[in-house]
Amino acid sequence: MTACSSGSQEPGSTASPTSSSTGVNSPSEVDALYTKGHASATDKRWADAITEFDQVIALEPGRTLAYYYRGRAYLGLEQPNEAISDLNKSLELDSSLDQAYYYRGRANLDLNQPIEALADLTKALELDPSLSQAYYYRGRANLDLNQPAEAVNDLTTALEMDSSLGQANYYRGRAHGDLNQDTEALADYTTALQLNSELSAANYYRGRIYRSLGQLDKALADFTNAIKLDPAFSQAYYYRGRVYRDTEDFPNALADFTNALEVDSGLTLAHYYRGRVYRSLDQLPEAAADFTKALELDDTLALAYYYRGRVLRSQDQLTEAVADFSIALQLDNGLDVAYYYRARAYESLNQPSSAITDYQSVLATSTTDQLTGLAKTQLAGLGVSTP
Repeated sequence: MTACSSGSQEPGSTASPTSSSTGVNSPSEVDALYTKGHASATDKRWADAITEFDQVIALEPGRTLAYYYRGRAYLGLEQPNEAISDLNKSLELDSSLDQAYYYRGRANLDLNQPIEALADLTKALELDPSLSQAYYYRGRANLDLNQPAEAVNDLTTALEMDSSLGQANYYRGRAHGDLNQDTEALADYTTALQLNSELSAANYYRGRIYRSLGQLDKALADFTNAIKLDPAFSQAYYYRGRVYRDTEDFPNALADFTNALEVDSGLTLAHYYRGRVYRSLDQLPEAAADFTKALELDDTLALAYYYRGRVLRSQDQLTEAVADFSIALQLDNGLDVAYYYRARAYESLNQPSSAITDYQSVLATSTTDQLTGLAKTQLAGLGVSTP
């Protein structure tokens, strides 16, 4: 069977579709129903197509293309499980039906089954290498499987065959981004947006690259566009909040982190960075609450313990602060500032020997002249000389 590529004929589109009728039912009756179902599928009247192919299959259970087209109709109605069931049946009856592999691959992708999707799309391309959409969807499957180089290859082939596939530019941009190929990723996102200006995800991912490159005005514009297109885009609020925080626009950062959390309260880093903003605004109880929530979601976040320790120390909860600094250092023993502030807390608790040990740890681990200078000053105050 021929795949549905540009200029090729779809299976079953001939005037007299192949029938495996046993002769019990009238061929003209079955063919008329099949033709009607095929027309409905061609017009994307999916529900009608399903009803009509139900009747065909009831009269002639061995009609391969009735299962194939009903499977496509189910996929059109976003019912991938039902689609796979029908496409499986069509392939049992005719294992050379390349389009059935292609559409089953798409259904598997919809079900977040990229391994199965990859196998199906590869089989479809073995049967018909001219199917540009199969390269596109296989590229997406490779991306889901964290195989960005393979994704780039497939999506590039798809675009060489059909340059109007704007979504292919978007997904190739994602793959280039995973490969740290920022220039190529930016070019792809820009092309994708030229083809479809309402592609919020392209704005979002391009914004993230601009932010990583320090082009904060461009990043801000992209995140803002993404939010306009999708007001429930929690990650866009989160990253725009990061940009606002980068530029010390704390009120707007606070608003964005809050918006992100209203959409998705499980965003660990939104709690963490909102806590950082609250601390910058000297709203210490709110900061402590956010750091605590972040740690409920991820108790391996060393910096959340560290900053909560800073807040607790500012509130004279010194024993609790020492506990937080200690956990932070268990998670990251190179966190030099945690040694320093734990030492300060020990001094306030009148535990000079513990403080001295921590200040000496600062000297052993820190590469920051300012921090080592502060540690030396504190050690001198405790009567300890340093080189």
